Amino acid sequence: MNWSKTKNIIIAVLLVTDILLCYMYITNVLDGRDEERMDRFNKYLKSQDVHLKSELPESSGQKPVLFVLCLNGEVDFEKNNQYGKLNEIKNEKDLKKETDRMIKKMGFREDVCRQVKVAHIGGKDYDVFYKSYYLDTPLEKSEMILEIRDGYINRAKVMMLEPIKEGGKSNKIINASTATIGFIEERRNKGIKEKIVIEDIKEVYWLNDEGRQVDEVRPDQDTLVPAWEITYNGGQKKYIEAYVAQK
Repeated sequence: MNWSKTKNIIIAVLLVTDILLCYMYITNVLDGRDEERMDRFNKYLKSQDVHLKSELPESSGQKPVLFVLCLNGEVDFEKNNQYGKLNEIKNEKDLKKETDRMIKKMGFREDVCRQVKVAHIGGKDYDVFYKSYYLDTPLEKSEMILEIRDGYINRAKVMMLEPIKEGGKSNKIINASTATIGFIEERRNKGIKEKIVIEDIKEVYWLNDEGRQVDEVRPDQDTLVPAWEITYNGGQKKYIEAYVAQK
């Protein structure tokens, strides 16, 4: 007997069985009228020691995949004069005005590149964080940090995603409760039994780079899929693909 081949077949069968059981469990929990469905969902959360700190958002219904440009690198504004004279930032009003001006000079559109957080390090030192968006949906994983030191924009660390075009027709998106159950069942099937506090759930476009090596260079172009971003247990994040191809 070819034990290696037999072992692979057994593993494949077990994986398929796990997926089918998970699907049947989710269907059982969510089947029925809205009131009954939510009652079963809440009982399921309680049985799994899962606590929701935010309301489940409504699904957008349908979304296409998204093709993007991957923009990576660093800009040293002191050494690179193509962006013009740097203006001193003396207060929060100057901070907003100067960072907006610099974003435009770097070629980013306001509807795509949005400021999401300002970290005041001390004195006139700030880190200003930006994220890419497409039609109000955040693109993960995208980020740009403008470093402001001693009142001047010093450096930009760029890992942004710029939308090129949608990929084909729109496709059905699973709802947030289905994504939540899938997330819980995945952890329980791995033997992880700890208490889960879900702090936030939101719909995003997701660049799945989990299979890439740490030192692997990100390609110039890539494809994003609709997903649910689940934030839990002190800021940890899990992405559940929400894309369901239509027949």
